Amino acid sequence: MNKDSLVLQRRKNENNGDLSLQGGFPDPGACDVLRGQPRGDRRTPFAAFRAEEGQAPPYRSFLARIKYDSLDSLDKWALLIIALAIIYGAALLVSGNGLSQAGEDDRRRQPAPQLVMNPELDNKIQQARDLLVRENLDKTEMLVDSLLGEFPYEGRLHMLKGDILVRRQQPVDAMYAYKEAVELHPDFLDKKAELFQGKKIKVTVEEALAAIEAGLKGNPDDTLMKGHLQTVYFMKRKLAGGCG
Repeated sequence: MNKDSLVLQRRKNENNGDLSLQGGFPDPGACDVLRGQPRGDRRTPFAAFRAEEGQAPPYRSFLARIKYDSLDSLDKWALLIIALAIIYGAALLVSGNGLSQAGEDDRRRQPAPQLVMNPELDNKIQQARDLLVRENLDKTEMLVDSLLGEFPYEGRLHMLKGDILVRRQQPVDAMYAYKEAVELHPDFLDKKAELFQGKKIKVTVEEALAAIEAGLKGNPDDTLMKGHLQTVYFMKRKLAGGCG
């Protein structure tokens, strides 16, 4: 069979609407003819016909559609995931700020801490003051020491203890009692406060300093007096910050 004897005819397949060679399959000699053509022209008659009609072979269109549709789907899913992540992060940020603001508002609405009033304690403190005014130091001291055993963090009791020691001519011990009172109730050094006792404390500190200096003159190496001197400096700083 030679090249001239191969005649390719196109016809419509009535069953499936596809195109094929007349006779259903090409003659085996057609393959030899095709092998003699340049590589670019090696098309089956069906493919050549589709090319002439301006249509790509259906399998190529199908594969290309799968490829580009897959890429488009991946891009869409990636953008969707990124958008959801941004929305989720923004929601967390907003909710976190809302919770922190709500917590701050709750804290602002809480009442400020107040001193717990104890009428029985107040009455006993007033009794001790009355005894002190009458210069009944022993009974005053017994009552104050008893109350300190029950209420060691009550600054007014430490202040009374200092007043007793001042009257007993013990300025150094009185200074320590006042120190305890001031640390528990800073209002004792606040001139605007009702409990202000700055002037009395200042006088006692000066008396304590004089007693300490007298002791250091007799024994410059007295470590106890040196320790008391540091307490004097501490109280002076407190007084400078409080009553000037």
